[in-house]
Amino acid sequence: MTDQKLTCRVLRMRQLASTPHSTGYLPVSATTIWRWIKEGTFPNGHKIGPKTTIWYESEVKNWLEDQSLGTKNN
Repeated sequence: MTDQKLTCRVLRMRQLASTPHSTGYLPVSATTIWRWIKEGTFPNGHKIGPKTTIWYESEVKNWLEDQSLGTKNN
């Protein structure tokens, strides 16, 4: 049996959110994303340090798909 490495892309807020100077993964600001998290409508992300939160790209893609289908899963 061979070892298989799982490749998992992660996103930080600066990659996820858009700013006036850069386009992020989502066309909304960091403030909007944090509000959605507080409201329970966006995945919480994973805290990996005192000031570092990441999101798995697959979770964000699933959330986007749910939005397009009109479901509210996060």
